Amino acid sequence: MLQRTFKIGFNRAARIMDQLSEYGIVSEREGTKPRKVLMSMEQFEQLVEEIV
Repeated sequence: MLQRTFKIGFNRAARIMDQLSEYGIVSEREGTKPRKVLMSMEQFEQLVEEIV
């Protein structure tokens, strides 16, 4: 989905997903199952404020 939406390559999309996983925004890979979103939008916005 990232590749199509943002017109980026596989490697960059995979790196972005790994970063989102490191921050606890999405779950780890579970084979072919889709990842789960672990944060609400409010929690995400708070995290972004802390990082920036």
